[in-house]
Amino acid sequence: LSRNSLNSTLPNFERLRELQTLRLSDNKFSGPLPTALNPGLTELDMGRNLFEGQIPPQLGNLSSLQFLDLSSNKLTDRKST
Repeated sequence: LSRNSLNSTLPNFERLRELQTLRLSDNKFSGPLPTALNPGLTELDMGRNLFEGQIPPQLGNLSSLQFLDLSSNKLTDRKST
C-alpha cells in the first residue's frame, strides 16, 4: 500500500496472523504507531508518513523483524509533558 497518499489512523493488524510484510511508506497516515502487530512480521516499512508520538516498546518484541523503517515521521524518543 505504499505511495498511495492514503490518510487515516491505522487499524489493529494483530489479527492478521499470516502477515509477514507491511509496507505503508509514502502515505499520509497519522496518529500513533500501532502497538499491536503480528509477532511473525519480518518487514515493517512505515517511513515518510505523519505518525506522531513515541516508538512503542512493543516493536522490540517482534523477534522475526529483519527490516524496519520509521524515518521521516514526527516521532519522539520520550513522552511529551
